[in-house]
Amino acid sequence: MLARLPVTPLLRSRPATTLLSAVLPSPRSYYTWDVPTNTPRVTLDDGSTLIHRYLPTANLPSLGAGKPGGKPKLPPMTRPQSYLYSDPSPREIEEIRKLRTADPDTWTVGALAKKYKVCAEHVMQIAPAPEARTLWVEKQAAEQWLASSPARKLRVVQRIRRRERW
Repeated sequence: MLARLPVTPLLRSRPATTLLSAVLPSPRSYYTWDVPTNTPRVTLDDGSTLIHRYLPTANLPSLGAGKPGGKPKLPPMTRPQSYLYSDPSPREIEEIRKLRTADPDTWTVGALAKKYKVCAEHVMQIAPAPEARTLWVEKQAAEQWLASSPARKLRVVQRIRRRERW
C-alpha cells in the first residue's frame, strides 16, 4: 500500500486557482495516520514523501521464509479437503466401464466418482454413457423445455445471450 504525505502544510499562503487546489496542497497527496516509525520514507522530486508499506505476502524474515530452507508459517486450514482424488487402476477402469454400461441409471457419473474416488470428468472420459441413455436424457430435457413457462424460456435465452457476449 502506498501513501503520500505532502511536505507543504495543509493551509497555503499563496492563492488557490481552483477549488481542488484550495483543498489539497498538491495534486498527488494522500494523507495517512498512525504510520509506524520504522516505515521507509522516500522524498520524491516534487517534494512529496512516499511511504512504502510491505505487503502482507512479502518475504519477511518474521514469516520464517527468510531462513534457508524455511517454509512460511501458515495458519491451519479452516476445513479439510472435501475430496481426495486418486488415479484408478486398470482393473478399476474396467469395473467402471462394466458398471456404467450395465446399469447407467444406478451407476451415474457421480455415483461412480464417489465409489472409486475419482473426479466426475475422469469417469465421463473413461466410460461415456450408452447411446440409449444419452438419447433418453436429451428427450427428457426437451420435454422439460416444452413444459416450462414462456417467462422461464425467456430467462434461459437471455442468459445464453449474455454468456455469448461475455
